[in-house]
Amino acid sequence: MASSGMGTLWVGSTGLRAASNAINTTANNLANVNTTGYVRQQVLQSDMVYTTLSTTPAISDELVGVGVDIAEVVHTRDEFLDKYLRSENGRQYFYQALADTVSEIETIFQEMEGEEFQYALNDFQQACEEIAKDPSDSVNQNLIIQKATLFLSRAQAVRESLTTYQENMNKQVQDIIYTINDIGHQITELNKAIAKVEAGNVETAYDMRDERDNLLDELSQYVKITYSEVNDHTLTIQIEGTEFVDGKKCYELDAYADPVTGYINPTWSHLTDYNKGDIKYLYDLTKSCDTNRNTDIGSLKSLLIARGDKQANYLDSFSDTLSALGIDTGSDLTNESLMVNVESRLDTLVHSIVTNINEIFSPTRELTNAEADMVYENGIYIFRARATNGAMVTFRSTEPIRVWDEENGSLGADKTGPGEELFTRLFEDRYTQVNYRGKTYYVLNPEDYSDTATTYTMTNVEVNPKLAQDCTKLPYQFANGDVDMTMGLALSSVWTTGMDELGGKTFVEYYNYLINDVADLGSVYQGKADTLTTTVESLENKRQEVIGVSSDEELSNLIRYQSAYNASSRFITVMSEMIETLVTQL
Repeated sequence: MASSGMGTLWVGSTGLRAASNAINTTANNLANVNTTGYVRQQVLQSDMVYTTLSTTPAISDELVGVGVDIAEVVHTRDEFLDKYLRSENGRQYFYQALADTVSEIETIFQEMEGEEFQYALNDFQQACEEIAKDPSDSVNQNLIIQKATLFLSRAQAVRESLTTYQENMNKQVQDIIYTINDIGHQITELNKAIAKVEAGNVETAYDMRDERDNLLDELSQYVKITYSEVNDHTLTIQIEGTEFVDGKKCYELDAYADPVTGYINPTWSHLTDYNKGDIKYLYDLTKSCDTNRNTDIGSLKSLLIARGDKQANYLDSFSDTLSALGIDTGSDLTNESLMVNVESRLDTLVHSIVTNINEIFSPTRELTNAEADMVYENGIYIFRARATNGAMVTFRSTEPIRVWDEENGSLGADKTGPGEELFTRLFEDRYTQVNYRGKTYYVLNPEDYSDTATTYTMTNVEVNPKLAQDCTKLPYQFANGDVDMTMGLALSSVWTTGMDELGGKTFVEYYNYLINDVADLGSVYQGKADTLTTTVESLENKRQEVIGVSSDEELSNLIRYQSAYNASSRFITVMSEMIETLVTQL
């Protein structure tokens, strides 16, 4: 179509359409200037086809243009920047979740009902020092029972708060798994819609692509992802190397609850056979987390690490370094489980205090071979004796059998042995009375590590109810009526003596060591999180330079396209008048 006569109107109309489309695109950009994840659209215009009027050898052809067209609407993203940002975003959330856990632990220890746990510990120590002055003073006896009760209640309150927070973390794990699955299904539906729109390679589903990219940003907070777009314009996503979204299908994560603890772990439901015990877990948490190996990504993983797989006591061991994270701060806490390690160490402290003070009030000694025929088999000491009811009783222990030390033990006001312990187990008496070779022994019922009901753990200990009802039953004198000042001095000095089970530290030193370790670890995690936050913000700023909408620039474009529209409109009007004049005159 030559650009003469009626053809000039066609040229003008193309200008109108091009300017109108550009105005609409610019208006869309302005409308979404504050929309999260929106990628600005830029209009590129080009000439339409040219008509060749004549060809002259050695001279350029005589061409006539037929108008302007929209060559492309550019929807620009930097894929490398997106992937880097999402990786660092996941790493930032990983360390922030650990830092938040440490912060919560510090709050639990220092703000229990407005009082720090250490206050109760110090008060108990002072009560022990007071009774050392005069063990027979009923005021001192009442004081130590009261402070022991306060100390234990505070310890148990801290323990309960820790386990409650663990349960809350467990719920967070479940919620994140459900969120991940929901994101997967949304991306799957978007994949289908995008593939349908773009099937003819004519249209591009810009808004749906923006929504899909936003979902990828969110997913990167929770887990480590890799992804790629395939030929049919759908997106495939892998989580920790396992297929999560395969084009138009989502493979869900299962929130598998441990049948014993009830703690949830993410598993791949399509790769798991629970009936056969063949469980495909999302994570192998026995492997260390390391930035160099790219294994410290996602809040889901850090929550699992921080929560642990159980509620711990002093029987649970803990690591000596932060080697699992590649961090060495001299701390005894590791990322293998913050909560398990803190619970274990707190229970270790309480267990040490309880057992050592019990041993002072109601001392024991080893039962010698001269007194009894004991058997030692496979690392177990075995002693059989007859109880007061005539039944045979068998004692088994990994350590030598112990009995109440009648010679050095103190008695209460009634002078009846054996001396009462200050802290008792809920389901196990301290001693079992037996008769052996015509002599009465009070055999210590040992802690059986395979049965927590026999152990002095925080959940299985209380202040002796007999003493709580009558403080005069508290041991303080010998059988001859002399006050046991040695016992009083031992109660005072036990607080300044390093304990083997506490690494040679005193009770207070060990507690301070625990709190300082928590604080140091929190500082390490928060420092990493803050650094990564800065990195993520910097990357996001760079991404916005590529995809972000500048209102000033768009307003300038709007004026330019409006002027172009007006010019095309004016051109059509003038050409229409010229044609009308020619037709009228002819």
